[in-house]
Amino acid sequence: MSGAPMSFSRPVDDNKKMIHTLQAAYLDLGGKDTNVKIWLQKLLSQNPFVLLKDPELLRQNFHFLTRKGFTTSELLGLLSKLKGFVTELNPDAMQRTLAFSQRTLGCSDDQLRHVVLDCPALLYHSEEVLAQRFQGLSAVGISAAQILQAPTVLELTTEIVNHRVQSLRSHGYDIQTGGLAALCGTKKDFEASYGRLQLRRERPMFNPVAPLRTDD
Repeated sequence: MSGAPMSFSRPVDDNKKMIHTLQAAYLDLGGKDTNVKIWLQKLLSQNPFVLLKDPELLRQNFHFLTRKGFTTSELLGLLSKLKGFVTELNPDAMQRTLAFSQRTLGCSDDQLRHVVLDCPALLYHSEEVLAQRFQGLSAVGISAAQILQAPTVLELTTEIVNHRVQSLRSHGYDIQTGGLAALCGTKKDFEASYGRLQLRRERPMFNPVAPLRTDD
């Protein structure tokens, strides 16, 4: 309530209408009735401003994504990301973002859909932000084909990418041949990958004090 007090100063009927719309969307997409209350609680705790949105926008966004080829189970997966993306966006913004990403990656509609499913944050970014990230990835030698294989790299800012690539290269890791798995993820994920590379580099190839095996 303290995070979004205006949500609780609106007419009760308006809030009820949005809650009912969210419940119906979740259940219509195949969500379980036993889970809908927990899902709504998490959604509202993470994004209480969702109550201020127009329920019609939610329906428009789902209709747009359905026309883009997303199945009901895929839409449920996106909805279950819990940040209310379907009320923070609109069809025009998503169309621009998706069109720009598809042109840049040179991918098919099906490939683009899988990119979004792996990296829903793509829908949030403007063309300007995406242009900077694509350029930053290209500058360190990451290809469109690699991005398609590991779309979550688009969640990282250019500064983070540059720092991580330099750290990996200092330990002999080649992102062109080794892939982007070690580069992607949270700070904790990267530190774990980096630690394994560091350990591998420091570990001796053989134990100099171990007795040599000889044939009998």
